[in-house]
Amino acid sequence: MKSSSSLSRQTFGMMIGLGVQYVLGMATNLYAAFPTSGDARVMWEYAKTQPLVMAHIIIGTLLLVGAIALCVQGYKSKNRTWQISSFLGLIAIGFSWLSGERFVSTQQDVFSLSMAVGFIAAILAYAWGIYSAST
Repeated sequence: MKSSSSLSRQTFGMMIGLGVQYVLGMATNLYAAFPTSGDARVMWEYAKTQPLVMAHIIIGTLLLVGAIALCVQGYKSKNRTWQISSFLGLIAIGFSWLSGERFVSTQQDVFSLSMAVGFIAAILAYAWGIYSAST
């Protein structure tokens, strides 16, 4: 069983990763110009050639894995705050990850917005967990 301070450190690490991911997402938004037309295969082939896009995809996938690990640790802790916080963070990151997949495939702005909403939800869930565990 992990202690609350260990979970706080793990959660803070996730928040740092989310910050890096947000900056990569903004850089991708500003500097990666996807083709104006094409099917999902064309869009994914383009994405594979773009270092910023690939970094964003890789960090996003690592964040999803980290969110799963944090959720497992939160549930093992038997602490209701960590269980809720880690679960909400996982849902938010999963939502962002799926939105990112749809954005690359379709280039529809709503999925870019959805990634940002998921980011904010994950940050809030994790911040609440750290705050509640420290009080």
